[in-house]
Amino acid sequence: MDICLLGKEPINPNQPTGSDVRYEPEFEELQAEIDKLSSPSATGGIDWKKVTILASTILAKKSKDILVASYLSVAQIHTNEIEGLAIGLRLYHDLLEQFWEDLYPPKKRMRGRRGAIEWWLEKTESALKQLNLNSVSPEKVEQLKENLEQIDKLLNEKLQKPPSVRGVQRLFETIPSPSEEKPEPKVPPELKPEKLQKKVPLSQAEDIVSEKESQRILRVGLQKINQVAVFCWGIDPASPQVYRYARIAVWTPVDVLPPVINGRTRIPPPATHARKLFNDLRKKGDWKALLKSAEQKLSQFIFWLDLNRLVAEALAELGDRYQKALDAVCQETAFWAHRLPGLNDLLFSDGSPCADTETKQWMKSIALGTIAVMAEPIDISKSASNAQVENQMAETIQKAQDLAKKKKLVESVESIQQKIRNSFSQRETLLWRLALSQIIVSSKQAELAVPHFEQILQDIEMYRLEKWDPELALKGFKAVWAGFNTYSDKTFKTRAVDTLNRIARLDPAEALRLKKR
Repeated sequence: MDICLLGKEPINPNQPTGSDVRYEPEFEELQAEIDKLSSPSATGGIDWKKVTILASTILAKKSKDILVASYLSVAQIHTNEIEGLAIGLRLYHDLLEQFWEDLYPPKKRMRGRRGAIEWWLEKTESALKQLNLNSVSPEKVEQLKENLEQIDKLLNEKLQKPPSVRGVQRLFETIPSPSEEKPEPKVPPELKPEKLQKKVPLSQAEDIVSEKESQRILRVGLQKINQVAVFCWGIDPASPQVYRYARIAVWTPVDVLPPVINGRTRIPPPATHARKLFNDLRKKGDWKALLKSAEQKLSQFIFWLDLNRLVAEALAELGDRYQKALDAVCQETAFWAHRLPGLNDLLFSDGSPCADTETKQWMKSIALGTIAVMAEPIDISKSASNAQVENQMAETIQKAQDLAKKKKLVESVESIQQKIRNSFSQRETLLWRLALSQIIVSSKQAELAVPHFEQILQDIEMYRLEKWDPELALKGFKAVWAGFNTYSDKTFKTRAVDTLNRIARLDPAEALRLKKR
């Protein structure tokens, strides 16, 4: 197979560009290999020869896909260096010139095309920086420059705001010609090495002169951040920076939700075998494997929120050492959902949810508005009968909360339940029940808290606390409102509204604050 001809020769006369291969096993295998570039769990480096075989087969027999061409072009640099670059440039030019109207992704998915071109330019620049370009002949340099200029011209003709090829061009410009090569000047002996000014690399000294340039530099910067995340993973997978940096790198460029048609996005769904793998690992309790498998898919499926819930679950199960990492995942995911309202409701192109029922429940529990309510500690000091009881209750509740955080929910609940049985007054019973319901809900077991919400409301009604102890009644209503609000069921949503109305009777300002969350 002659790679140089893949940008010219059609798949077949009837379908010159073939068909979409994004759902085909060949593409999934190719994408899995490419994902190793940003996967913290990849055990070995990417196999560029394998990429070449898979990508060239797809371009020859299946589909004229610009992303596949991007993968093949970069693979050629890694396997054949400068000659590979020349092959890739020719392939890219021919593909754009011959098949632009009908290549994949289709023109209506122009963002996908642009993303593929940007990936190619970034990875080409990165690959070239690893080569010794000083040995390239002047004739070859001119040929490469000319090919790149032709591609740049095509991009400007076909795109309103084409990606900049300037980064690659700059690398060509740094290659010295024979006439420019001069012997290094001798350093006078009186000038010691440490006094010589260190030369600043071009990449650090360049000025930002246009919006295009700023966007390119931002993309490169985010790529570097992702590389830092991978590096940190290798040192310590319990580090919160691993998960924070990875999410900053993939989510920062996203300012709006993807287009939705008939309730669905155009985003291809994850492969069935990926979902099955995650379910199997959960059933086995293999939390480290689940953590690695889910985290490595993040850059490929940035809108698949189930991944973040699975990562959070695995981190929680791995114990105290991973607590800060868990916090980082929850915080970053909550902020992203806050920044893009409607994120939880997205559907893949096949109609499957980007966030399943379990994930939506988790998202509500970590959301910026609900975290503060559910994590708010029960204030004993103004409700307990005396200082001794106050201290004892606060200490017991703190211990129970610590047990719950360590995934010892049964022991946590039992410790509070024992206090409820041994209470000397209805006031103490209510306070203990408030603490119990909060712990249960915070542990994502909200359905088990419903009987306690019912009992809290009954106690408030029976003992007329709204009149005789409005402060304690307010605490009870807030706990019940927060609990009911975690459900997606309309019945509980209605009850949450009713409870908020009762809060408004006692404290209108507090009701307004809660309503904004």
